[in-house]
Amino acid sequence: MEAFDTLTVEPPQSVATEKPTLLIVDDEAGPRESLRIVFKDSYNCVTAKCGRDGIEYARTHAIDAAILDIKMPDLSGVDVLRELKEIDANIECVMLTGYETIETARAAVRYGAADYLNKPFDVFSVREVLNKCMQRRQGRLAAEESLRSLQQTNEELSQELTQLNRAVEAGVLSAGVV
Repeated sequence: MEAFDTLTVEPPQSVATEKPTLLIVDDEAGPRESLRIVFKDSYNCVTAKCGRDGIEYARTHAIDAAILDIKMPDLSGVDVLRELKEIDANIECVMLTGYETIETARAAVRYGAADYLNKPFDVFSVREVLNKCMQRRQGRLAAEESLRSLQQTNEELSQELTQLNRAVEAGVLSAGVV
C-alpha cells in the first residue's frame, strides 16, 4: 500500500509556468472534488481525505496554501492547521466547516488561519479569500527575500570595509617606517 494512496495530485506543470500548490483536506468527497475542480486551472491541486495524509504530504512537498475541513474523523482541521504551520509558517490556510462554533473559530485564528468559511461554500468567496491569501504569501516571501538580499549586501560591505581599514592601517604603518 502506497503511503499517499488517499491523495490525488494534479500532473505537474512545466517549470516555466509552475503554479502554486494547494492542499485540500476534507473527508467528504463532494467538497474536496468541487474545490479541486474550482482551483485546478490556477493551482497544482493535491487532495487528501484525512488530516494525517495531508500533513504527511506537506512534510515532503512544498505547499503554498491549504483548505482544511474542520471536522474529520482522524484529526480536526485545527490540528492539521497547527501541524502545517509548524512545517512551514508561511502556508496560508483557510478553514472550511459545516459545524461552525466559536471555539473552533478562535482556535483557527490562534494557530494562524487566514479565514474561516462555512459549507456549503460560495465559489466566488472561496476564490476571493484564496486570492488574498496568495497575495499575502507572495508579499511575505518577497519581503523575506529582500531581507536576505540586504543582509548579504551588508555582510559584503562589512568585509570590504574591513579590508579597506586594513589597507589604511598598513599605509599608516608604512608611512611611519619611511
